[in-house]
Order: sequence, then structure tokens, then C-alpha cells
Amino acid sequence: MGEFVGIDPPGAQRLIRQMEIGKSVLGGTRPGLDAAIAEAGADWAGRQGTTAMHRTWAFFHEAQQDLKWRIDTVEQLVPVREKGMLTGMFPFRGAAAATRAAEQAAGLIAAALARHDEDPSWRGVERAVSSAEDEVHDPAYAAALLAALGPETFTRLFGDWIRAAGEPGGLPPEAMDRAAGSSPGVLAQAFASAERTGRLGEEWYAIVETAPADVLTTLVGLAGQSSTLLNRVAAGVLSRPPGPGWNPYNLARAYEANPEAFQHLLAEHEHEARALFAAFGPATDASGPAFDIPGPATDASGPAFDASGPGSAYEEALARALHAALRPDAGVAGLRQRAWINVIRGMGSRAGDDLGAFAGSPVSRALVGDVPPYLGQLARVQAEAPEPPWDKLDPETAARFMGALMRDPAAAATLMTAYAEWSDDEPAEHVAALRRALERRGG
Repeated sequence: MGEFVGIDPPGAQRLIRQMEIGKSVLGGTRPGLDAAIAEAGADWAGRQGTTAMHRTWAFFHEAQQDLKWRIDTVEQLVPVREKGMLTGMFPFRGAAAATRAAEQAAGLIAAALARHDEDPSWRGVERAVSSAEDEVHDPAYAAALLAALGPETFTRLFGDWIRAAGEPGGLPPEAMDRAAGSSPGVLAQAFASAERTGRLGEEWYAIVETAPADVLTTLVGLAGQSSTLLNRVAAGVLSRPPGPGWNPYNLARAYEANPEAFQHLLAEHEHEARALFAAFGPATDASGPAFDIPGPATDASGPAFDASGPGSAYEEALARALHAALRPDAGVAGLRQRAWINVIRGMGSRAGDDLGAFAGSPVSRALVGDVPPYLGQLARVQAEAPEPPWDKLDPETAARFMGALMRDPAAAATLMTAYAEWSDDEPAEHVAALRRALERRGG
């Protein structure tokens, strides 16, 4: 069982494309050749007719499938993408063997879960799931395991573990560390291996709409899911009431590891970008609640978002994720600007003393280090002469954003230093407009 494999993914991909061309040539030649053989009858000079063509086409097809499986598997096994040859110890010699083993493992998990219904001990389920830990990096195995379990059982396995941990609002950092080495970590890796390689059916994406927020954020927080899935999960849980006491820490943790996806979310989902700041307390503007989450934002048992104040694990993770997505060299310039505009709207939606929530916050200190390249744009907004796309930002919201940064002494000092350096070569009216906004401190 298993073998040591070395493969050059780009070279193998080129070979797959060349074989596809060969299959197209064979497929296009076959009808005419069949007709010619039928017309010539016994006079046909060839010995094997189109049989050899069929065998060649089948060989190309099988080789392509095997190469794709090998590429997908080695790229899951090697955490850092490198150029050239990648090597790894494959748990199976082929996709068929992986599929058979996964179906057997799923049967053991289902049996352990059935016994758990009669005996509340979780140890049997934990052993059954954890036994697949070394195999779930194989995408064929992962896809077959998930297919055999089904979305409902998969969601239940996650949910039961989270409830047993006593953290219905979302696993905190120490519980996430335990989950990573337990059955949720194995299941999350299986999902990532299958989803990133395009082996999941559409029914699996439906869980984004149906699974509880704590299950979804644990799923994306434990393993590096694709950018597409991560943003679908974020858009889902941030646009509906997640339940009282829910902590978005695991969502921030997932984005910390995937700044490209976070930049896209911030740029393309204004409502969800605003909702990320809801953990700092209520936000309002003249038109009513800034975070217009459908349904009640709070209930008798407490706020829908709970991140326990400045310096919390959520704020620390969010600050790191924002820096990775918004720093001056991050991603694509146009997308980065749109992301900044939505962040400014999110923070600037606050009024008056509510900006004090950012005093001493790691979020303020992360943002203030990355905002200097945009001081000119913010000044033009204040002077009512903005350039696209900054013309979509109103002066009052931008001023409150700067006020939020100025509430933190360390962030204020950094911002004023950047302002002094920026103002040397700028038009006097722009310098004065920005200065007035900074002196307001968001009031």
C-alpha cells in the first residue's frame, strides 16, 4: 500500500493537454476511417481497423486521469507550492484503491456514530474518524469519504463535537487547537482536499445555506479551503443572524491565512465587510443600523456578535487579516482600493462616542500602518474633489474613519507622522481639508 512519488505538475499538465489533442485527432479521424473501412471491405489494407485507435484513445484517457490524480494528490501533500519536482509518499497506488478504502472508512464511521446514539461516549466516533487522518490528503479518498457520509452526517459530526466542547458560539483559540488534532480537523482536511480539486457535488455547497454558523466557521478555520468556498461561507454567515453570542474569530483566522480571498470579500461585499466590525459594538448612522443583518441583531440572551473587547483573539486575528489584505503591495491595486473604501465605510458608519471602541484596538494599529498611500485620496474626499472610485465615499464617513484611528494614541501618532510627510508636496486646500478631519477625531 502506498508509494513514493515524484512529479513535476506543470510538466504533467502539459502532457495531459498534449494527450487531449491526441484524443481529439483520434476522435475526429474515427468516423471517416470507419466509413472507409466499411466501403473497402476485404480490400482494406490495414490489419486492425479502428481497434488500435480505440486502444490508443483509452490509453490516453486513463493516463490523463491517473496524472490528474497524482498532481492533485501531491499538491495536497506538499503544503508550500514549489516550482519543479514535487515529491511525497502517496497512501494509495491509484484513485480506485483510494475510493475503496474511503468507502470502508465511511462505513466504520457510520457504525460508530450509530453506536454513539445508544452510548453517549464519543471515543468510538473519534477513533473511526481519526483513523483516516493520513489518507484525507488524497483527493480521491477525500471525495469518496464525503460522498459516502453525505452532507447531513458530515454536518452532524462537526456539530456534535462542537456541542461536546461546550462552545456553541464558535470555538475559541484553545478549542480550535484541540479540534485541529481531532475528528473536526480530519473532516475539514477531507473537505479541503476534495473541494479544492473540484471533486465535490453541488449538494455540498448547499450546506453554506443550511449548516449552523459555528460549524461553517470551524470548517474554514481548520483547513485551507478554496477562496471561493471561504467567501461563500463568509457571505452566508455575515448576512444572516448567526445566533446569540457567536464569535467571528474563526472566520478572521481563515482570512488571515488567505489574504487574496479577504481582499475580494472586502471589495465586493460591502454589507459583509461592515458586519465584520459589528463585534466592536453597535454602529449607527443617520439612516439607522449600519449592519442591516436580516432579522434581529440581538435578543434577550445577548448580542449576535461577541468578541469581548479590544485585544480579544478576534480583534487580533482580524487585524492581521486586514493588514495582509490591505497593505500597499497586496493583490491587485484596483481591488485593494475598493476593499479600503468598504473598510472605511464599515468603521466610518459609527457616530460619536461609539468610535471609542477602537481605542487601544489592534485593528486601528494595523490599519494606520497601511493607510498612508491613500491620504491623498482621503484629502480629496474631504475637499469634495474625489477621483473614482473614491467618489463613492462621502466626506462624513471618511472623517469618522480617521476619527476612529485618532482615538488610539499610538495609531494617532503614526497617522500624524504620515500626514506631516504627505503634506509637503500637496495642494494647500487638500492639506487643510484633511487636517480639519483629523482634528475632529470623528466627533
